[in-house]
Amino acid sequence: MAPTKRKTNLIGPNLEYLDARHESRQKRQKTADNNNNPKNKGRKSNKLKKAPVQAQSVPSQDSTDTNQQNTSQEVPVIHHPVLSAYFQTLLPLRQYLLLALKSSRSIATSLISRKKRLLRFKSDGSVLHNDVVRLLDTIIVGVLKPIDEVNGSDPFVERALAEKLNATQDERVANSQDELVDCGIAILLQKARANCGWANSPLASGYRIIDNNGNSKTVVKFRHFGVDVMSLYPNPHSTEFRSQAWKMITDIVGQETILKLLSMQGDNEGAVLFPLSDKVQRGYRLGSVSTKCYQQYLGSALSEIQLEKKIYRTKAGEDGETNTEVTFTRKQKTSETLLRKPSEIRFMRSKIFYGKPANNKNSEPKTGLPHIHVLNRCYNFKKRDNNVRVLKYIFPRAFGLHNVFTSTVDKRDTAQTFKDYTLREDEIDMMISKSKDDKRLRKILKKIKQPEPGCPDGDDELHHGYVPPPSPLPDIGRKERKAYETVENLPQRFRGRILHLVGELVRLQRRCKYHPLLQHYCPSSLTNANAPDPRPRVPAPPPSTQVSPMASMWFKTQVSNRRTSGGSRSKRTSLQGAIPITPLKKTDPGEVSPQDPMLLYTTSSHSVYAFMRAVMNNIIPLGLWGAGKPALKNRDVFFGHMEKFVKLRRYETLSLHDVMQGFKLTDFTWLHQKQPNTNGKIKLDAADTKHCTSLLCEFIYYLFDSLVIPLIRAHFYVTESTADKNRTCYFRHDVWRKLTASHVNKLISTMFTDITSQRARAIMQRRAAKFSTVRLLPKVTGVRVLSNLKRRPMEVDSKTGRRILGRSINQILKPNHVALTFEKNRQPQAVGAALFSMGEILRKITEFKGRLISQGTFGKQKLYFVKFDVTSAFDTIPQQRLLEVIEQLYMENEYKVRRQGRIALGAGRAGEAKPKISFPQIGEPADSEELPMERNKNYVEHAGLEKKSSVFVDRVACVYHERDALIRELREHVVNNFVQIGKRFYRQSLGIPQGSVMSTLLCNLFYADLEARELPFTQAETGLLMRLIDDFVFITTNRDHAKRFSDAMHTGFPEYGVVVNPQKSLVNFEIAFNGRKIERVIGGTPGFPYCGALINEKTLEIRRDWSRREDLIVSNLLTVDYGSKPGLKMIDKVASGWKLLSSAIYLNTTINSRPTVVTNLYWSFVDAAMKFYRYYRTLSSRPKHIKRNPPKSAQQINEKQVLNMISEFMSLAYTLLMSRENREYDEAGGVINREDPGSMVSGEGVLEGVGEETDVVS
Repeated sequence: MAPTKRKTNLIGPNLEYLDARHESRQKRQKTADNNNNPKNKGRKSNKLKKAPVQAQSVPSQDSTDTNQQNTSQEVPVIHHPVLSAYFQTLLPLRQYLLLALKSSRSIATSLISRKKRLLRFKSDGSVLHNDVVRLLDTIIVGVLKPIDEVNGSDPFVERALAEKLNATQDERVANSQDELVDCGIAILLQKARANCGWANSPLASGYRIIDNNGNSKTVVKFRHFGVDVMSLYPNPHSTEFRSQAWKMITDIVGQETILKLLSMQGDNEGAVLFPLSDKVQRGYRLGSVSTKCYQQYLGSALSEIQLEKKIYRTKAGEDGETNTEVTFTRKQKTSETLLRKPSEIRFMRSKIFYGKPANNKNSEPKTGLPHIHVLNRCYNFKKRDNNVRVLKYIFPRAFGLHNVFTSTVDKRDTAQTFKDYTLREDEIDMMISKSKDDKRLRKILKKIKQPEPGCPDGDDELHHGYVPPPSPLPDIGRKERKAYETVENLPQRFRGRILHLVGELVRLQRRCKYHPLLQHYCPSSLTNANAPDPRPRVPAPPPSTQVSPMASMWFKTQVSNRRTSGGSRSKRTSLQGAIPITPLKKTDPGEVSPQDPMLLYTTSSHSVYAFMRAVMNNIIPLGLWGAGKPALKNRDVFFGHMEKFVKLRRYETLSLHDVMQGFKLTDFTWLHQKQPNTNGKIKLDAADTKHCTSLLCEFIYYLFDSLVIPLIRAHFYVTESTADKNRTCYFRHDVWRKLTASHVNKLISTMFTDITSQRARAIMQRRAAKFSTVRLLPKVTGVRVLSNLKRRPMEVDSKTGRRILGRSINQILKPNHVALTFEKNRQPQAVGAALFSMGEILRKITEFKGRLISQGTFGKQKLYFVKFDVTSAFDTIPQQRLLEVIEQLYMENEYKVRRQGRIALGAGRAGEAKPKISFPQIGEPADSEELPMERNKNYVEHAGLEKKSSVFVDRVACVYHERDALIRELREHVVNNFVQIGKRFYRQSLGIPQGSVMSTLLCNLFYADLEARELPFTQAETGLLMRLIDDFVFITTNRDHAKRFSDAMHTGFPEYGVVVNPQKSLVNFEIAFNGRKIERVIGGTPGFPYCGALINEKTLEIRRDWSRREDLIVSNLLTVDYGSKPGLKMIDKVASGWKLLSSAIYLNTTINSRPTVVTNLYWSFVDAAMKFYRYYRTLSSRPKHIKRNPPKSAQQINEKQVLNMISEFMSLAYTLLMSRENREYDEAGGVINREDPGSMVSGEGVLEGVGEETDVVS
């Protein structure tokens, strides 16, 4: 099919009119609104005519009144990638005011005259008129209602006008523009109070209504419509509408229309957005600021509105394919009662990671379920009340308890999606105490002794602030027991066989032998002498091996072509006679050598599944799966889902809908208790089917959430690794303790200082930041220490007395991070040669290449490369020296931090990407008077190339932080960083925590001071120094500077704690230090390796170092989404990964030649194809246990859809390649054309074919 041409028409700052792809959506919404409106019944709906008008066009002076009256039918419809998802229609302010005009109460001013003046208004050359025209033609208004309802009445405005008219007998709303704006703010606050909410319009931000309680000492700002309003913070949005330009607009359209515009707020009203650039240009140029960015001034804050994606399928077209259209609707506020679908309930698989085991009396890891589990607490299965209590844990929804299906989650209780239901005793007792026999129950509960508080298993991460529940009911009299059972009010459905099966579940769990099963299915050579040793048996070299000194020296100075900066596991090539690698010394089976790779001792996921299968087969009665052969089939289906659950990668999970596939409802006889008919079949009516499905969902969710997850957590330490990326690694708890014992002891002896618990708690009690925990991440050799500073501790609310989640250490440090980031941006020299992303390499190398070209030395002098890696950078930084450097950067006595909302275009296909909302914090001096509009314009001007189509929502509320308080908080974080290891507290005495939000910034600022003081020669025009955290690379044309840099780094800087790792040092010329040759790259290599890239040693072209991935398994790099629409999510995943690998540093034609760009493109597509294949195989694999119905993912992906996905991926890749990030520009901002315009790679982009008329592949 030939590609279709689409002409792009612009209005305002780079706003496009809707094309044919968006017309159907607008027509469907218009038709639905007309059909739902009772006024439109029985008459034809007016169709919307689209009149494409050029940007800032002025209507002709001879327009007739008839044409002016029909203006509402000739409205230009605007499309914006982000705003069109929130609003039904986008209009220029001039067109909106024409539609919103109403007849004034004044006879002298008619509706037609106002419209005529507004329509014909143009600039006379004065500054004021230019501002008015700019506002009318560049501001856009988002409308939720149909266009013919824009001029509807606002009940709040009408009531306010009526009260004003009755009180003053004056038709004017206000006597001045300032008073008119104050009236709009008062109406916004009244709307919020009527809806029991808060005024979330930017115009009302910072204003509050003063209650008439007589206790307020705040000075009243103004009083309108019977309310007193005070101003807490200066509002720049209201200042804008008090200007002379807006006063002129008010004179044109009237106060009533402007008041309605100012009081926009609510779910059914629109928003007013100002452009962050007044320029309008055709096409893209480097100097253009028109990046489709806007700032919201009026209406409900878009950053507080959640959207839901809806997909509509239309009839098949001429080609026989079904068309799909994607729309977004505003998500309704969550009520207290809701009903989640099984596809919306995803298991919290993250709970199996980094678990701590409970210990027995010998301080060894215990096996089995935690003793606080309900199956262990209600162990006496002969007591009916114990079985009833277990029933409540399995079927909480049936008993009216908190559950994942109909209950909301209080974010103050947990940071997870759903609550942890390990303990719900308080909730059950509270429900019983509210029953009709409350008096008799209290008599029973008084006889129960409360045990001592404290968490018996010591798992503070999972059970914060644990208080043991009351023990099972003791032996009591017959009357009391009868009263208790009466109070239980057991539903009829649970009084039959299910109660007996639950008792059998308790009995079998009590008898299960967990430790023998673990030893049988998951043996380890560290705990069992008969288990095979995972370490390879490599014969030692013969003692007679002789190597010449020249061969040894040659090996030390050469590096294979596969040499990378990231420590690749590829084998080195050496000359004949070089020294072979000496194998590790063999240790006893029960001993662990520090040199042994930890990943050799992992338990395979299949062994973990085999253990879990044996355990679940022993503890779950067969009757719970049904009767006869169907029970065995249902059990196998569950085991298949459990196997998939165990073998998932790090960030993957399953939904309840996924694990419900394959079960047959009528096989579970305990659900319905019905007998088969004469044909041997069981038929359920609609009500029984619905109720039985609900109970089965509760049962399956309990098995995974309360049995599978706790069992895995109790027996295995689950983590990821740096070597295998996203692959889930399982270690037996006893094995993990032996592997990490030496690392923990070394950590405590070198980095931490022991501190008593009393002193640690006394210090933490007087500060906001508490303690953190550490975890060890396995590497190829050794471990990496990570601090968990995102953990939110449980605290007691001073107002309510309940235990709630407090702030994490990173949240407490956020103001400090914001202030330092502001100073970093204001003082670029403070970061030195730091790279905060790989994308900054392109800018630095381009500037360096330009300097060499201007000097006339590029291509004529050799470039010398030197690369070093600092050993344990974060762990060796001297704390006092760090504080001395950082304290000098705080230039202000006080800072203010403001929270800003940003809405950007999310990942996905054009027109179907859901907007992405973020809330960055902005820091600035406390006395700064810079308007948010100007600050956002500067931000877009510098970062606009990457922030296209963004919308900014500024909140005027801010928090002030004094310099001394920030420094004191930072010092407390660095010097008194408390870490809990086991049950003891330690203080970090060396280095900074690696998981802190401040770590990277502090390290970059600290090493920048090192560069300025100790390495000033690296700032010469002939050299370029770059540093990505602790990886240094120095490129220069001066050999003496290169050698001086090498000698200085190898000598080290004790004052800064810098010691380089000689094994990771690399150069491209012959050089030695203290008589030892430094490894160098071979002359014929494709480039010098640095942080995953290869930099050409002659042309400075950049390629990606694909040798780093040759030993990686592609499947370990993936994160598969098993939810609905797997094909679309598969495209998004692969495309997002390809986008990261195909950044501008590899595709930019300014620094790279055409062959290099083509090579980078080729290998990026190869990588995408490999991921695509593995992703597809993972989705389409049909489990052997499901023979009735194949997985939905396997049904949805076929050969035709694979071809469609490939075509869709190529369209996304083409769109990215056409972005202006990859173009080459001249000094005037124009696109540079290459000599060969017919080649695939050109200067206009990476591919040819960029112009005003864009080819759109059908």
